[in-house]
Amino acid sequence: MFDTLPYDLVKFLMQFVVIVVAGGYVSKYYSSLQKEKEAKQRLIHEFSEIFGQFIALRFKVNVHLYKHDDNEPHYCMMTAQELKRLIIDSYNESCDLLGRYQAIKPLIHVNFNIKSGEIDLLHNKYHRWRRSLRESKPIYQSEQKVNDGEYKVLRSTYLNILKQMKEQS
Repeated sequence: MFDTLPYDLVKFLMQFVVIVVAGGYVSKYYSSLQKEKEAKQRLIHEFSEIFGQFIALRFKVNVHLYKHDDNEPHYCMMTAQELKRLIIDSYNESCDLLGRYQAIKPLIHVNFNIKSGEIDLLHNKYHRWRRSLRESKPIYQSEQKVNDGEYKVLRSTYLNILKQMKEQS
C-alpha cells in the first residue's frame, strides 16, 4: 500500500491541476460570453433609445407646425416665438441624437452581422429628419397629419435591424 503512495499522490496532484486549469479556462470562456452578451444588450438598448427619442421629438414638433382646428385643445397652441424656440431646441437635440447614433454605428457593425446599407439608410433618414427641423418643416408627415412613405420605410428599417440584433444577442 505504501509503495504506491508516491505514484497515487502524483496522480492525484496531476488530476487536480488538470481540473483546476480546465475549470479556469471554462470559467474564463463563460465570463467572456456573458460580457459579450451584456455588451450586445446595451447596444440594443442604446439603439432603441435613440430611435425612441427621435420619435418623441417628431411628435413634439409636428403637433405644433400646422395651424390647428378650433376644436383642438389649447395646449397645442404656441406663439411664433415659442415655436421658433421649440424648433431650435429640437434641432439641437436631433444633432445630439445623430451624434449618439454615429457613435454606435461602428459598434453595431462589429458586434452584429447587419447589412451596412440598412444602418446607413437609418442614418440618412435621421439626417433628413434634422434638415426638416432646420427648415421648420414637419418630420415625415403631410399637411393632413398623415405619416408619409419615408416614415414607414424608416420605421420598418428600424424594426428589421432591431429584430436582427435581438436574434444575434
